[in-house]
Amino acid sequence: MVEAQQQTAKALKEHGMIAISPGAQGNATLTNILWKEVRGVPEVPSPVLLGDTVYMVRNGGTLTAMKRDSGNVVFRSRINADGPYYSSLVAAGGMLLACSGEGKVTVIRPGSALDIAYQADFDEQIFATPAFAGGLMYLRTDHHLYAFGANNQGSRK
Repeated sequence: MVEAQQQTAKALKEHGMIAISPGAQGNATLTNILWKEVRGVPEVPSPVLLGDTVYMVRNGGTLTAMKRDSGNVVFRSRINADGPYYSSLVAAGGMLLACSGEGKVTVIRPGSALDIAYQADFDEQIFATPAFAGGLMYLRTDHHLYAFGANNQGSRK
């Protein structure tokens, strides 16, 4: 029992993201850990689950896609938006949205390879995660608050 606890503590001490079995109760042990990923793990942004794939973005603009059940990496690619990432990825309308701290917003089609649908540079820092309410997406830069909607002709500041 003590040896199992020591092995679990060692496994959890290393930097990374782990998936724990949904049926696990109490203290997680090695038998409750489904998988662990130590590469491509972001420092600040939360990962997002879209379908059966977990997506995460880290500083420098590297997007990693992994299968939810196995942790197998589907792809790991740069999204051509360097800089730090503080904003968490969001999934909306069947797409992923990544915002770099340097102000680049990247819309990504989910799938088995990186597929960038659109990219825009706001020329301002973005540290906040976009929010959705009332049919609008709100994007906060360091100097503006934008609202985007499907029926809008452009954006509102």
